[in-house]
Amino acid sequence: MLANMFDQNILYLLLALALGSIIGLENEYRKIKGVKIFLGLRTSIFVALLGYLFGFLFMMLNSLVILITGFGVISVIASLMYIEKTNIFKSPTATTFVSTLILFTVGVLTALGAYLYAIIVTVLVAALSFYKIEMEEFVESIERTELIATLNLLIIALVILPILPNYPIGPYDIFNPFQFWEIVVIVAVIFFIQYFASKMIKSGFFISSLVGGIVSGTTIILIILKLSDQLKKKTKALIANGLFSSNFMMIITQIILVFFLVTYSTAALVYFLPVTLTFFALMALSFVLYRKNIKEEIKIKRNPLPLIPIFEFAIILFVVIIAADVAVKVVPQLLPVTIFIASFANVIAASLTVGLLFAGHHISASYAALLLGLELIGAVLEKGIIGLFSKNKAFRNAIFAYSLGFSAILSLVAYFSFIYGI
Repeated sequence: MLANMFDQNILYLLLALALGSIIGLENEYRKIKGVKIFLGLRTSIFVALLGYLFGFLFMMLNSLVILITGFGVISVIASLMYIEKTNIFKSPTATTFVSTLILFTVGVLTALGAYLYAIIVTVLVAALSFYKIEMEEFVESIERTELIATLNLLIIALVILPILPNYPIGPYDIFNPFQFWEIVVIVAVIFFIQYFASKMIKSGFFISSLVGGIVSGTTIILIILKLSDQLKKKTKALIANGLFSSNFMMIITQIILVFFLVTYSTAALVYFLPVTLTFFALMALSFVLYRKNIKEEIKIKRNPLPLIPIFEFAIILFVVIIAADVAVKVVPQLLPVTIFIASFANVIAASLTVGLLFAGHHISASYAALLLGLELIGAVLEKGIIGLFSKNKAFRNAIFAYSLGFSAILSLVAYFSFIYGI
């Protein structure tokens, strides 16, 4: 037993030396590149070793005084290193002081057998140190509006949401404050992600909208709707993006991918293939019709967290979800109607529901494919209904007509596929 413990402690000792070496080698590399660093390879190894020794003694003697003494000793050493660094480099940053304490703690954790935490901390320290320049450039690139939006999102999600009552109130107990605000948070996060996705992708409005459609095609059509009222000269380009960008990625990520990850089965997706191929054919048609306009540059200044559109969208989603819930309670056998209504609110949630029903053997593969088709039809039709709120007549008519026509064609294909088992 003592031999096994001895072997284990030797392994922990070697690991502590290795972790100290990781930090030390990374610091030596940065020294070569001209960065002023006081904590080199040998010093890093010695600090980690010192931490291991104090941790080992604490474990052997079971005395908290040893750990307190260890941290006191390393604090003195780190303070002397900090003073020396300040005198030599004239740089009063506390990075060396903090890194020394953390490296000592890594040695202590290794001695106590918490090697996983020691490894994680070491990797994080190395990464944070190595990406210092990139982090500084990132901070410099942040605009004031983006910082305000981030703080507002944190307030919405982490301050307001937890304190709201999570039970029905009001007439007929249909309003749950927590559930409504939860939808607000989800919508806000979607808008937030799409903003930064479009900022990072510098390939134009079309690509950024296409990427945004991975998360939510509805928010993309809402953005395009607002632009249609402002940029009348870009109407054809906005129609093209409204048709293509808000719909194309939806079937791949929000329907097929979600359904597959829930079921790990392609049985229903085989039945869904005719609808899928028809949808891609319709998307190809819209691309051909507007190929000259779809990649037209549209420069806009987006708000990272537009609160009014977020609340408007959240209210719409909440009302639709309540309608779907009422439909289930009043007429529970009308599952297709429920899924169709739910797709207006959230296609991902609808796909998740269908996937769970299929995985639980409550519905067949062909019926699941029909429900997925209804989701797609509802989601496409939703874009046309949203388009009706545009003040741009040409945009409004085109988006609604195309969405209605595409939905009708998809409905016929879904119907015949289900009836005749195509």
